[in-house]
Amino acid sequence: MRLEKKHFTAEKETWIKIQNDVYNNLVAQKKEVNQKMILDHSIEYASRIWIDQQWTLLNNQANGQKIYFRPVISNIVANVEEFSYDLSWYVIEDLNFIKMDLTPSELEYDFENNFSQVSEEFIKHTFKNYRFRVDKDTNVSVGDIIEVEITSTKTKQSTKTMLEVTPNSENPIIRWAIGKDKGAEDVLKDKQNDLKIKILNITEFVTKELNEETLPLLHKYGIHSLQEAKEQILNIIRTENLNAVMFAYGKKLLDLIMQKNKDVSFPMELLELEASSSRYNNLKDNKDALYKKINIDLWNYFWDMFIRIKCNFDISKQEVEETIQFAHRFWAKLENQNNLNITAIHNVLICQKLGLFYLKKVDPAFYEKNKKLFYFDNYK
Repeated sequence: MRLEKKHFTAEKETWIKIQNDVYNNLVAQKKEVNQKMILDHSIEYASRIWIDQQWTLLNNQANGQKIYFRPVISNIVANVEEFSYDLSWYVIEDLNFIKMDLTPSELEYDFENNFSQVSEEFIKHTFKNYRFRVDKDTNVSVGDIIEVEITSTKTKQSTKTMLEVTPNSENPIIRWAIGKDKGAEDVLKDKQNDLKIKILNITEFVTKELNEETLPLLHKYGIHSLQEAKEQILNIIRTENLNAVMFAYGKKLLDLIMQKNKDVSFPMELLELEASSSRYNNLKDNKDALYKKINIDLWNYFWDMFIRIKCNFDISKQEVEETIQFAHRFWAKLENQNNLNITAIHNVLICQKLGLFYLKKVDPAFYEKNKKLFYFDNYK
């Protein structure tokens, strides 16, 4: 593991434009603006951008052979005319010290018996109590699914996400949305970054029998006959079952690999570098909690990157979003689901793809037989 460090000086025009953008944003928020406020906000905003840019550049240069840890910024010199800074980061260039040899017995898994088939009785029950996904325009209620657009008032960057409205949710967006109508928007105050929220769509689930009379509710999903509906339901349920099997298998293998490498540790210099990052400001007064959190974050990031590199796959933002959509699809809504967390979805995909990587080696016949059901196999 090696430390790298580089000094940067921002182009004057770029730095001035950032300050102008920050000023305009503060004015739009009706803040009482002064030069210090503009400079402080500009430093915070620019630091985040340039850290992310350098990290992206390093990962692109790695070519799947190295692990770069997130850069940390220091030695900032900033005024109205100039901005200079240092970025420091650690890199692991040789990954061969990790033990990844798994014995045949460790790789064994009874895929067929763990992949339960779907009975005809279950299909009949599903038809009798089908939960239709129906769009509505008013009154967001518990049990609904809402699509929201979230825009940072500082960076102007927007994302869209799906949220399930659950009772007693701690998510401020969900608490705000209850009772609102489609198109409602507001700005939610945050310590770091105010967020503009807009409700794009509202969906409720209505339980009815799936028959010729209610079939038109599925036309917009490309289902025009009861036989097509049966095939779709069967396929989706089998897909969910199989993906659960892949998660269990991948989780088992990941635990084995991590156990074989439990002595892996990070140098104190890396921990101290991470501790100097503003990302951990809320823990600076509790050193034990600070270093425990840093160790956990580094451990998780290391294994995430190592598995991706060794198994030659990646996880895109689009894939995470599609996985969330998959979890919320109208025909898969058979029972109340827990709130979906992007980090949790990401970890599930890591385990599923690790399981799939070894499945192709251990039981290629099972893979060939069921490969159309691996929705996450479209991404490499």
